[in-house]
Amino acid sequence: MPGFVLNCSGEIEALMDSTGLPLGMFEDCRVETKSIRLTAGSIVVLLTDGVSEASDPAGEQLGLQGIAEYVRAHRDVARNSVES
Repeated sequence: MPGFVLNCSGEIEALMDSTGLPLGMFEDCRVETKSIRLTAGSIVVLLTDGVSEASDPAGEQLGLQGIAEYVRAHRDVARNSVES
């Protein structure tokens, strides 16, 4: 799960699937491209290996929903750090 888009309402709008090799692994590697339309207030969340397997304080894996909840709870912090 390399990433997702969280829309301005806090809903997961689009999932981005991993379809090939990691970027930068080979010099001459072709990759498939896709387009996603973003709306004002959307947040693009890009993940790396192991992030969704991280655990919360109770020891439960975060997964996609846990990461989305974290981003929802901190969306103003993220927006302010990008705008500054």
